[in-house]
Amino acid sequence: MDTNPRAASTMKEVTTKEAMIKSPMIKSPMIKSPMIKSPMIKSPTTVEIVCVDCGIKRTINKGEAFQVKRCVVCQELHRKQLRREYRKGRTASLRERIKQLEGLLIKNNIEITT
Repeated sequence: MDTNPRAASTMKEVTTKEAMIKSPMIKSPMIKSPMIKSPMIKSPTTVEIVCVDCGIKRTINKGEAFQVKRCVVCQELHRKQLRREYRKGRTASLRERIKQLEGLLIKNNIEITT
């Protein structure tokens, strides 16, 4: 026999609501509800969107609907274009910074020997 009072209390069969409130360690018995038998209205798990670039319809998961705007091909092209613009902007800003530093060196008559 188990002498643990917790184990003994969980072994008891509880049928009244008051007893369940008093001892939270005891799991409530399974209650069958008439609502379970009624048909539930389910929302669709997939959504159809239209690509903003080419207009092709695409079926996606409902959870992705707030993120996806383009078809797969247009999304790849869009990402490629963003990377290209980022590289151009980065190299342009680096060139501008080099010109500023060269101007500063010339202004202060500083020579760098390599």
